[in-house]
Amino acid sequence: MTPGFSVELFDSALQSRGTTPVDTSPLIIFFEGLFDYQGEPVRRAVITFNNPAAASRFALDNLILYKARERLAGTGNLPVGTAA
Repeated sequence: MTPGFSVELFDSALQSRGTTPVDTSPLIIFFEGLFDYQGEPVRRAVITFNNPAAASRFALDNLILYKARERLAGTGNLPVGTAA
């Protein structure tokens, strides 16, 4: 899908830093896409699916979070919210 989803990043004051569209490719029974960000710290990331009906389930893989100068690997649960 082009794009399959988009990611909007917010700074510490919750001001949008912009939205990045991400293309996805089919892989067996689901679609996958890669979003890679290397920049100033963000406080929030919002994922919006191009076709919400097709995104009833999704997974995040290889998520790495950094806090201060320590590396925190994303191995736990990530709170996910939905917007109306």
